[in-house]
Amino acid sequence: MEKITLANIFEPRRSRVVEDFRISLAGSRVCLVNFATGTIFEEGQRLQNSSAALSGEFDFIRAWSKPRLMETEFYQENKDILELPRGAGCWLWKPYIIGDAISFLKDGDFVIYCDTGLDATRSIDHSIFPLCAWLAEKPNRIGVTHLSGYKNLAWTKRDCFFYMDCNEPGYWEVDQIQASYVALQINPYTRSLVKYWVEASRDRRIITDDTNVCGLDDHPEFIEHRHDQSILTNLILKYGFEFPRNDSALALKKNINDLLHKKLNRAAAVAKGFRVTECRAEKSSLSFWSPHRNGASLALDVQHPHAYAFHTDREHAPWWMARFKECKLSEIQIRNRVDAEHARAASLCVEVETAPDQWVEVFDAKFMQWNLKSPIILELSGIKAQGVRVSLRAEEFLHLHSVGIFSSEPHIPRVESVDLMQEVQTVSNDLTD
Repeated sequence: MEKITLANIFEPRRSRVVEDFRISLAGSRVCLVNFATGTIFEEGQRLQNSSAALSGEFDFIRAWSKPRLMETEFYQENKDILELPRGAGCWLWKPYIIGDAISFLKDGDFVIYCDTGLDATRSIDHSIFPLCAWLAEKPNRIGVTHLSGYKNLAWTKRDCFFYMDCNEPGYWEVDQIQASYVALQINPYTRSLVKYWVEASRDRRIITDDTNVCGLDDHPEFIEHRHDQSILTNLILKYGFEFPRNDSALALKKNINDLLHKKLNRAAAVAKGFRVTECRAEKSSLSFWSPHRNGASLALDVQHPHAYAFHTDREHAPWWMARFKECKLSEIQIRNRVDAEHARAASLCVEVETAPDQWVEVFDAKFMQWNLKSPIILELSGIKAQGVRVSLRAEEFLHLHSVGIFSSEPHIPRVESVDLMQEVQTVSNDLTD
């Protein structure tokens, strides 16, 4: 087999992207805010602050403790809540310390809050600049995630809905926001949001676990109240704030590194060229675990929200392949499954079809460095090809998120009709739909 050895350029491209974002955000300052009380949280706070300082991306770090909070006028005014044991005062301190950071910064600066517990952010491992750039694109954006499948009505008491004027299905039926980290750019919209968050949180009826007094029972599906998180969810919905959505890989994540990694990878993977979409896609087998009947074709969509597009059976040298009208390829981008079992792709090989049934190997993961949780980006410099094949050099399952194929020229579709789904076997709809 002919070989052309190409390096994965993802890491150097990512470094260039970070520097580009750093330049574009020049003049804006970034402040990290956190709070800790108790040994575990204090250790997490020290680790988080150290990593932030070493990154060189934060201008300020405002680390709060219970003694420091007790010295404030805010604490004295809200002792009845802040002395409750759960969440060191139902997490009322959280919107307060975020608002405190905003008060000494200017519009255009950024505030990043992170929890410090064992399952939260104990070190900041990725650049914050891609997330900051995303926040800066629109004034009503906020960096949080959501609890996929966790309806707000199950985690918010009735008084919170009632006294916030949010007692209707539009607030009940949505996924609740996860407030373990909160990132925002300071502007009139976010200033108001945090102001309202503080005000609502100071209302004991809204934030505490006290019995409802509005005269209405909790929803039948109610489990327990989530305090500051319930309030923030209602406010984000009420004032139309945007946040990262529809990403199953981020659901339930309390660590901001998951969002930072996603934003950085997505920015670095902006392709050079035109996406080749009219392809005949197929795979070597169809597994019981195949999530979609058209999974082979779904892999061509680099933006789809699923953990993986297709799943073969366990077999020797499983493969995925796409054929298309011959064109000059500029780039191939491969995203591995990252939610689980990503190590199965360790023997991945990439080939391009330069003539009918003439395949040229362009990448072999066994010999080229590859972080299995990051994309592979191969620059092909105009190689003429009519197909791309991805396979494993092992007896294993093959399951990838996507294979993006890009041409240096607008891609002309095939003249004949294209069957975007070719399976080598069929299974019942109840297994694959």
